[in-house]
Amino acid sequence: MYIVFAAVLALLLYEFQYILYKKRWFYGLKTDAFFKVSEAMAGDEATLTEVIENRKGLPLPMVKVKLQLSRKLEFAETKSAKVSDYFYRTDIYAIGANTKVTRTINFTCRHRGYYDFHGVDVVGTDLFFSWDFVESVKTSSNLYVYPKPYSDKIMRPILDRINSDIENDENLSKDPFLIKGIREYQPYDTYKDINWKASAKTEELMVKVHDSTAKKKVRVLLNLENSMILKKDELNELCISMAIATLIYFCKSGSQVSLYANSRDVLTGEPIKLNEGSSESHIRNANRLLARVDLSKEAIPVSEFFSEYTKKTNEDVYTIVISPNMQKDFQDMLLKAMDDSLEFNWLCPEYRDNPFEVHDKLKDRFISVPAEEVLYEISLS
Repeated sequence: MYIVFAAVLALLLYEFQYILYKKRWFYGLKTDAFFKVSEAMAGDEATLTEVIENRKGLPLPMVKVKLQLSRKLEFAETKSAKVSDYFYRTDIYAIGANTKVTRTINFTCRHRGYYDFHGVDVVGTDLFFSWDFVESVKTSSNLYVYPKPYSDKIMRPILDRINSDIENDENLSKDPFLIKGIREYQPYDTYKDINWKASAKTEELMVKVHDSTAKKKVRVLLNLENSMILKKDELNELCISMAIATLIYFCKSGSQVSLYANSRDVLTGEPIKLNEGSSESHIRNANRLLARVDLSKEAIPVSEFFSEYTKKTNEDVYTIVISPNMQKDFQDMLLKAMDDSLEFNWLCPEYRDNPFEVHDKLKDRFISVPAEEVLYEISLS
């Protein structure tokens, strides 16, 4: 008799706790998840923060918080996981009555990109872990992982050379409002350039040396169209790294720099466009745009997108083309730009065994940038 009574009592207690937890487990439960920072650089460490607070007198023996995240954010337990677009992270908590728990989880921003999540799934149980109760919580957080600038050891000599070519180009127009210095008068100088105050001091005719407007305007054209037989995302990623390194270099030197790419923005679906600028906020905007480049989407054909940017205009804008594409149709586009008197250099990341040849007329404009060394550095990071 006592056994039957105990069994009935246990069953009643089981049913009571089941009904209690089913109705009350989520009441007063506040859950949030967010990236601690909104911006990082590829290779940096960052943290994901989860906060769960139980604002009631009922303890929760187990609460699961489930998040869908990109595998390109490398958490310790996913290093050896099978590679795909996403992984589902589950964190388990035991939370007492009127208790708040905060957990920070470290991860590595292994790849450039824009990462976000919208909402988390919260799973609770009864005291005997025999039933699961599920609720979806709205929460939103995003993280920009900026491209790591291309190796400065490789890029700086190249960009110094280009900058020197821009400054020394005699065909570039002079800006009457930009004065680089003063020198002695020469027979070919105009009288309007004479600096009378300096001439009076030195008792010799001195003239103002004007800086060129072209030095102050640089346009970066980034071609990420995939026209190879095998997809070479690593070369496109290297080109993105070269683009941000180029933009930062010329912004720091005082140039007005614009950036255009025929790839798609993961948020808008539109091609990447950034008008001229040189401030720190301009560099930040460029980083954010390049973080959002979606290489999984088909790029706009380079012949369509860059046609308006490879025409000679009245403005003195020096163009830096960055592209791994060395095929004939692309080189034909650059040859046409040369015929239109466009001033440009073509930067191309190359493997040592690259089978493509550069057209003879383009060789003076072509700069090969070694790819293996940078890929090796990335593999070690």
